[in-house]
Amino acid sequence: MRFWSAVIAPPWGEAFGASAGLSLRRAELPVYEILDTFGVHFAAPMLFAIQLVRNTVAESVVELSPQFERSALHIYDSEKLGGNRYGLLMGSRGLVALARRLGKPYNQVFVDSYLIR
Repeated sequence: MRFWSAVIAPPWGEAFGASAGLSLRRAELPVYEILDTFGVHFAAPMLFAIQLVRNTVAESVVELSPQFERSALHIYDSEKLGGNRYGLLMGSRGLVALARRLGKPYNQVFVDSYLIR
């Protein structure tokens, strides 16, 4: 049972504005283009972890939702000055079908894949 995982944290460049926040579509390489590239080159099931900050433009996150079969957003607590905490948008492609083929719950596929054998 194999699947790919990718951590996406592109150079934000002009994507981060003090008033509007982080726009995933305005990164030097927009996140949706990165996801499209993975889709072209990798047919295997995939798990994505996309770096965000608390002050992320909501519409730019919502635009990514159709690219995933399942996704979850989490902003981590932090004592960082300025209060702009980091977070992750986790999304998957093809893992629901893999879990069905294996006869396992969706979340168990992750656990089994990362166990040291």
